[in-house]
Amino acid sequence: MSKANDPVFDELFNLARKAAAQSLEAKFKEAFAAAPDRLDDWLRIAEEMKNTGKRTQAGNLLVLTLDHYEKNGTPEQRVRLHSFVAGALEKDRNHRLALARALQEHHAESPAIELFLEACGLRADTPVDAAIADLQRMWDYDVGRFVHHATGWGTGLISGVDAVARELLIRFENDREHSMPVRSALQTLKPVSADDWRVLKHFKADELRTMCAQDPGEAVARVLRQLSRPADVATVRGCLEGAIIPAAQWSRFWSVARKAALQRADVELQGTKIVWRKVNADDRLVAMKTVMTARQVLDLAGTMLKGIHERGSPDSKVMGELFPVLCEGARKHAAGDDSSPIELLLLADEIAEQHQLPRVALDEQLRQQFAEERAFIRRLSDLGNPKLERRALDRFREASGAQYADRLLALLPLAGARLLDLLVPELLDAGRAVDLRTALNEAMRKLDSLPELLVFARRRIGQPRFAAMFEGIEPKAVVERCLAMGEGQGKAPDLRLRALQRQVAKELSDGGGKEFRALVKGLTLANARLLKRKIEMLRGLTEHTHIILMQVFGEVFKELAKKEDVLPAHLDPTVIWCTEAGILKRNTEYEHLTNVDLPNIFAAVGRAAAFGDLSENAEYTAALEERSRLTKRAEEMVEEIRRAKTITHSLLKDGEVTIGTVVQVRNVADGEKREFTFLGPWDADLDKGRLDYRAGFARSLMGRHLGDIVATELGGKAMQFEIVSIRSAL
Repeated sequence: MSKANDPVFDELFNLARKAAAQSLEAKFKEAFAAAPDRLDDWLRIAEEMKNTGKRTQAGNLLVLTLDHYEKNGTPEQRVRLHSFVAGALEKDRNHRLALARALQEHHAESPAIELFLEACGLRADTPVDAAIADLQRMWDYDVGRFVHHATGWGTGLISGVDAVARELLIRFENDREHSMPVRSALQTLKPVSADDWRVLKHFKADELRTMCAQDPGEAVARVLRQLSRPADVATVRGCLEGAIIPAAQWSRFWSVARKAALQRADVELQGTKIVWRKVNADDRLVAMKTVMTARQVLDLAGTMLKGIHERGSPDSKVMGELFPVLCEGARKHAAGDDSSPIELLLLADEIAEQHQLPRVALDEQLRQQFAEERAFIRRLSDLGNPKLERRALDRFREASGAQYADRLLALLPLAGARLLDLLVPELLDAGRAVDLRTALNEAMRKLDSLPELLVFARRRIGQPRFAAMFEGIEPKAVVERCLAMGEGQGKAPDLRLRALQRQVAKELSDGGGKEFRALVKGLTLANARLLKRKIEMLRGLTEHTHIILMQVFGEVFKELAKKEDVLPAHLDPTVIWCTEAGILKRNTEYEHLTNVDLPNIFAAVGRAAAFGDLSENAEYTAALEERSRLTKRAEEMVEEIRRAKTITHSLLKDGEVTIGTVVQVRNVADGEKREFTFLGPWDADLDKGRLDYRAGFARSLMGRHLGDIVATELGGKAMQFEIVSIRSAL
């Protein structure tokens, strides 16, 4: 139902504009009951109320829609709805938590979503608008994004999340790995795009070499854009020579590259140096018309649109001039798997809709894209822009008509994980749950047929929105098949399937296996034993993941614990036992090290370097040594925190000295009694009699029983102690 010529909507909108909350509510309920799925309209009405100063009333109005969208809406719709309500009714914590859950579901494919929700303050008391803005910033630091550390570590790839230490894992150039809390990352690391020359040099060297060979002007322009200052040949040479351009080939490369760069609209000569410069809209439009590929047009258009939006509302005249350039750019050269043409057309579609531009030619180009269905879905899977993905599917639906659901089903095998999050709900809404179950059963039968759908299913099984898809399918079977997909079945494993297998295994083992534990608890002992045997036979899992999953079986079913492999807690080298207070203390020390000490020392290195001659600069040398020491200490602390576990009553044994006990001993020689508490290394306090259970004296008493006489050392002196009493310290 269009908003144009819609008297019901017009009446509601006029009441909202007049801030007539009481008159609006009854009519709103009636209209919502008749057309509940018009979320854009209901949000627009509420936004108009908020603009008239009725923020709380607007939130209360949308509360009337919550039940419907909780049961029937997509994760994206729930995020939009809860964002408005939680922002309008900030005192109601339930709405804030509902928004957090919706975001968690909407971004379930992001390993860092839990970390981001914690760090942005949405679950605490940070104002909702501020928390959402903060969360938007954090997506620049999601897994798979690139960052740059200006004073030491260089360019890095955010490669994972440490759920225990609650940190991002970052692999910097030359394969140096560091971990960092989200807040520290935002303060010390600058996000860089995947096409930045530094990213290409250190993580996609072949791609940069190809660019230098095929489009040397583009390679030089990217270096200049990042430098943001006039550069001589030595500066550019220092960036590209060696790993990218062999020294013997530099002169030949530079003579071609310099000439190609100076033919571009965004590179100019300043004396003996060349510099990249931001060009105005007219220059960019000219540049877009003259470049050779769709990717180049998209890069220029992206920069131009970013600048336009940073300045405020876009100028209709400029957008009208940009529109045909984008359409024409989509026709320029692009590799078969390049998503640039479809992205250009979707940007043009967005502009045409916003500025009421004629779109006959655009619609024809979009239909041509849709006609090549397989290429369209592959390109859409690589787009990485949820807003444009949604727009593409809307246009694809319009072009497909009654065949829309059939076409989506046929294209499922080509869709990536992100795109499945859009396609599957569309198919469910179209009543194709049976077809989805058939596809899922096929994916489980033949693991290389629809592996992305199988991984998607594992993440979504148990969620009410997708219940119809999983009728008759057991969660255990889905998990089992996901974990088996990288095994190779007697031949060399498919690297893509092995990567998906490890991704699933990591998700199941994160947080100490919390998600996997919930699955195992729902099994009978017999089924749990079968699943355990199958996982034991898998070859593709990392040792850490295998240990976590096996531990879960033993914790849920004592019969499945491998007694012969269980070490006494105080002898287990893989775990550091400590109280919650001790672990919190260590985390606080680590936070101070990464948020205060390390940034200070990096700044000190920069200041010392500014003093001049580094070969005789004592301050610089000292700062480097201190930086190395603190960096190493941070890495050690991360590993310690990763191994930390909380001391619980499960470690205690009646009449036996264990971690977590208070032990009274009597000196056999003089009868003096003393009391010691055996806790973790970060709980130790000699003045209070608290000892690290790993200390020599503590180790000598571990496992001993009431009445035992123990020969040991204390304070460097050989002594004998009788164990007089043992009690819990917890």
